[in-house]
Amino acid sequence: MNKTDRIKPQIDVAVRKLAESIRRDGGLASVMQGGISGVEGTRIHQHFLKTAGYRFPGCELYPEESLSCRFTANDLPYDLNVQGRCDLAVISPEGELTVVEIKGFRGSLRSLHSDGDSAHWTQAFLYAHMLLQTDFVNTHGIDTSAVTVELHYTSFDDGESFVLSRRLTSEALSIEYDQACRHYLEVTMPLYEHRTLRNQLNKDAIFPYESLRDGQKMMMREVIAAIRDTAKLFIVAPTGIGKTIATLYPAIKAQTTGLTDQIFYLTPTRSQRKIAEKALDDLTSTGFLVRSITFRAKEQICLSKDHFCNMKKCPYAVNYFERRHGALRESYSMQRILPEDVIELAKKHEVCPFELSLEIGSGCDVIICDYNYVFNPRVRWSHLDDTKLKYTLLVDEAHNLARRSNEMFSATISRSSLMQLLDYFRNLASSGSIGRDVLTQDNMNANTELCHEAKRCLVAIERLLRRIDQYGNLLKDTTQGSSEANLLNELKSYNPMISERFLAMRDIPHSFLEDVEALISTLAGFFNKELNFDDREKL
Repeated sequence: MNKTDRIKPQIDVAVRKLAESIRRDGGLASVMQGGISGVEGTRIHQHFLKTAGYRFPGCELYPEESLSCRFTANDLPYDLNVQGRCDLAVISPEGELTVVEIKGFRGSLRSLHSDGDSAHWTQAFLYAHMLLQTDFVNTHGIDTSAVTVELHYTSFDDGESFVLSRRLTSEALSIEYDQACRHYLEVTMPLYEHRTLRNQLNKDAIFPYESLRDGQKMMMREVIAAIRDTAKLFIVAPTGIGKTIATLYPAIKAQTTGLTDQIFYLTPTRSQRKIAEKALDDLTSTGFLVRSITFRAKEQICLSKDHFCNMKKCPYAVNYFERRHGALRESYSMQRILPEDVIELAKKHEVCPFELSLEIGSGCDVIICDYNYVFNPRVRWSHLDDTKLKYTLLVDEAHNLARRSNEMFSATISRSSLMQLLDYFRNLASSGSIGRDVLTQDNMNANTELCHEAKRCLVAIERLLRRIDQYGNLLKDTTQGSSEANLLNELKSYNPMISERFLAMRDIPHSFLEDVEALISTLAGFFNKELNFDDREKL
């Protein structure tokens, strides 16, 4: 690492983000790239750390080591502050250091690359180098000549795991660290240079219209105050007052002083999104510099509808991470990025337009999108989980949010849909095909595995059906037997309201939730494992 006395602006980045930004490869279907939720990943980490003593007998264990390291180079205008938590540091009785990175996945071991994922290796190498730069080394008398770096992969579905190990010298780790940091800075500097210029220009830019309408000035003052105080603000104003510009203008001004990092303009209709885009154009005409993107639903911008989200077959998904870099670099010069622009970029670079729009969005000042991207727990944008960033949410037509929230946070399961699902999986389990005897497969072993996984799904579906039938029996016009009486007794704590053909409870019974979660987990594992069979998209 080069040293310099010159004070330069600093960019903060998490180790994982750095590694995935520059080393992630393969396609969107790669098992290495996820398939598990944050909660599921936490469970895998917790279980691993609880059992680490059995994996490393006689060793000293140091879980969740917080690390921070600064990279600087004379020829680069920014310094990079790299931060993260090393999953586990292990010191052997001989004083040798092992750095462990824990990774969870869905699916079977046969679907993983035998040599691991390059982004995961980079992440582990960065932690190893950073650990060697701390007092941890001297405090514990560690041999720094070489470090063992291990990737521990564990399947969330069946607990299968395997370990990959490499031993690197401290010099080799230092080279890995320097190369990764330099590459990240070279790739991301255009965004940071944009933000520096944006803050300079937007600080001095003026309101785009000659005069303020009645109520706008007060409205803008309240918006600024709410952003400053990280408070909620509800505004009721008549049509025509200019609410869109009266919220965007002060929010963008607040962005110049660091009160907010990213602004979301949330609106339920495409016509309202057009109004927000027009407001940004008006701001730009008077000297503002705003990089914005408008999100559109995945199914509406899909370029391969015959392969919709079959990421193993879709030509825009199979090599996404290798091809995305060119598309992202080209997007840096774009200011008002519309869905049509994303589609053109995606076609040119042969990448998924929806995934590309999300990656571009993480570097935009303003994001115009539907409520779903923020409030819907099933499709919420994971970028919003970065707690180090400050977000401002401008919710247009907020009176619609109550109805939309009811839809977002409600779920329905019908017996008829489960029976239909049961028929599909019975066919799949018996013949390896759905609806017809044609199966796209590499060999008979793949077909056998497909049937085996389908049978696991059958068990979970039948389990939930039995639970639903128990409730159904309570509604029948027959004398209740002992099983029904026992069920009613079990449900007392949930305050059941029961009458002829009606059963409701104030809380969902824990046993029912367990059966639903078991089915969701089994189906998720199945679709992450099995990517090549007929009618997969339909199922």
